[in-house]
Amino acid sequence: MKYIKYFLMLLVAFCIGCEDEPIENMQGKVTKYGECKNSTNFYKSNVTRSESCIYFTYNGTDKLILKHINAGFNCCPNGIYTTISLNGNKLIINEHENSNDCRCLCLYDIEMEVNNINPGNYTIIINEPYAEYGPPLEFDANLTTIITDSVCVARNYYPWGYN
Repeated sequence: MKYIKYFLMLLVAFCIGCEDEPIENMQGKVTKYGECKNSTNFYKSNVTRSESCIYFTYNGTDKLILKHINAGFNCCPNGIYTTISLNGNKLIINEHENSNDCRCLCLYDIEMEVNNINPGNYTIIINEPYAEYGPPLEFDANLTTIITDSVCVARNYYPWGYN
């Protein structure tokens, strides 16, 4: 009985330490991002200014490609990057900018790639730095086969739509 008690304590300690840990084999990165959108280059897609959308493709084995349309960043980001963590079945992608030197925000299209992601059912959460008034860009994805899909959320505040 004493050994079972110690085993359970070790198991609980191990599980608590596993939450939001960086993924050892899984790697993610921004592969490219466009210029700040303005009135001349904005209407080249079917997405409206007041939406933030993710288009994603999974190859069925280990590679997830995401295109974030209308990601909000500073007008002078000096580079855009992501950090990725896994908490259970939640794949959390945090978007970041290297600097916020300008006094304005812009919308960008960015492409990200996640390699070595095992097939499975995931809740994918994209944390956008300036999307503090919600709703979150969060969706369930069945990554057990080749799939292409998209999800959009409304954004009715700066730098997206306007009230």
